[in-house]
This record gives sequence, structure tokens and C-alpha cells, in this order.
Amino acid sequence: MQIQEVFGGLLQALLLAALAFGSYSFFRTRNASVSEKKSSKKRVNWTALEAVTLTISFFLVSQIVAGLAIVAVLGLFNLKIELLSANASTVVNFIVFAMSGVLTLLFVQQFMKRRQTPWRLIGLKKIKLERDALHALVGYGVYFVTYLLTISFVIRLLPFIDIEQKQELGFSTSIGGASLILVFVCLVILPPIVEEILSRGFLYTGLRTKLSYWPAAIVTSVLFGIAHLQIGSGNPLLWIAAIDTFILSMVLVHLREKTGSLWSPILLHGIKNAVAFFVLFIVPKLQLVG
Repeated sequence: MQIQEVFGGLLQALLLAALAFGSYSFFRTRNASVSEKKSSKKRVNWTALEAVTLTISFFLVSQIVAGLAIVAVLGLFNLKIELLSANASTVVNFIVFAMSGVLTLLFVQQFMKRRQTPWRLIGLKKIKLERDALHALVGYGVYFVTYLLTISFVIRLLPFIDIEQKQELGFSTSIGGASLILVFVCLVILPPIVEEILSRGFLYTGLRTKLSYWPAAIVTSVLFGIAHLQIGSGNPLLWIAAIDTFILSMVLVHLREKTGSLWSPILLHGIKNAVAFFVLFIVPKLQLVG
């Protein structure tokens, strides 16, 4: 436990440093030459370091702002989320998820606008449905098999990792009806779009300006895994989720590199989250009916 606390504290310090540099990178102006302005729409206009620190900054700031906004609104009505009904709590969490996702995309959009970089350079091109869907399905199979093999190895090598530890999703698995639709949007629709644009789009593309494929893929996936450790939640670090998302990210990055597009990663991410949604929220209801 002490090692985890030290590791968690070190990570928080690094995140704060990244937030500071990322904020500086976002607001600083660049005096581009005439030739640079002409070629700006044909290349990525941020460095690998900026890609890392800005990704962390966008992720943290969007969650902080969304969280503070909902706390302020609840405070006006003297409410606490712990005292809300399951359905009301779901609506509140949906608003936080949606707000943080929209803010993240706005931060990326504003920065790319300042650096005069079109969306197609980070992989938002015209979707090729048959190709992208096929890649996503094959990618899911690769991810699933790799995850099972890795977990069997991790259990033997790192027995302190609790593979039964659950990820805090913020939603009760007992809800149904319209509330379940909101959960579906929060878990299956929003994360694949927002996280792929931020991680495999903005971050990975920026890293590839200086790094070759494997280092860029590993850095992207390590950061993606760290984002799922639940740092600062008050719970033990969620290593099993970090391992899971690291493996998923490596497959997602491969699809991004292979196709040059974000659509295969978005579809694969959506399939993975849809399976988790079905297991966590639908299967228990089917068991009750049976």
C-alpha cells in the first residue's frame, strides 16, 4: 500500500507539472514565417512534448471544470449527489460526462485552430465503413485474446494486483428505462469519440512528429492506461483497468497507423465498451427475468 501511495503521489506531481506546461503551450503565440503559414495545413504544428502535456491538460481541466460546475449547481439547491435517487444521480453524472467531453473537444479544436491544423491530419477523414468495421472487429479479437493471455501472466508475476477490483463508473447497475439510455451514451458513445480524438488523434499524431511508431504507441498507451488508474479518487490504484486499457490502446494505435484514420479505433473502442455495458447493465436484468 505504501508503494502505491508513493507512486500515486509521484504521478500527481507529474500531472501538475504537465498541466502547467500544457497551459503555457496552449496560450503562447507563435510567430510563423510566410512559408510556415503556407505549409501549416499540410503538417502537424505541435511538438511531441506539447502533445503529451496538452493532452493531460485537456483531460484534467475538462473534468475539473465539469465537476466544479455541477457542484456549484447542486450547491445552489442545497443538494448532494449522494442523497439523490439512482435516476437523478444518473442524470447528474450524464451532464458531467457530456460537459467534460464537449470541453475536451473544444480545447482540441481551439488549439488546432490557433496552430492552423486541419482535423484530417489527426485522422478525422471520410469513413470507409466496410474497411473500418472489418478492422474494428478483427482488432477486438486481437485485443480480447491478448488481454486474456496477459492477465494469466500478470496473475503469476504480480500477485498483488487485484483482478477483481471494479472500476468506479458512477452509475448504478440497477437502473433502467431512460436512465439506461443515458448510461449507454456516457459509456458507449461519448468515450470512443472523445478519447480517440484526444489520444489516438491529437496525442499520437503529435508524438509521431518526433518518434517512430513503437515509442509513440507505447507512450500513448501508457498515458491512456494511467488515465484509468483512478488517481485521486480515494480508492486503491486500479491496475487491472490500466493494463486492460494499455492493451486496448496498443491495438487502437495500430489501427490508427494502418488506416491513417480514427474511424477504426472509434468503432473498436465502441464495440469494447458496448460489450462491457451489456455485461454490467443488461445481463443482470436478464438474469432477474429468467
